[in-house]
Amino acid sequence: MPAGVRPEEDYPLPPPRHHPPFRVDGAIFHATLVRLPTVRTPWLRELLDHQRRF
Repeated sequence: MPAGVRPEEDYPLPPPRHHPPFRVDGAIFHATLVRLPTVRTPWLRELLDHQRRF
């Protein structure tokens, strides 16, 4: 190692960043779900109908 360069152990790691929890945008979820051809399956249709109520 060249003179004057310190090993990595001497440098402290930055503190971890705290990000807010991921939240789904209802309008984007609905627009994406409606475009899927599989939305006609009962379980996806149920999700779509349930999402419309809120």
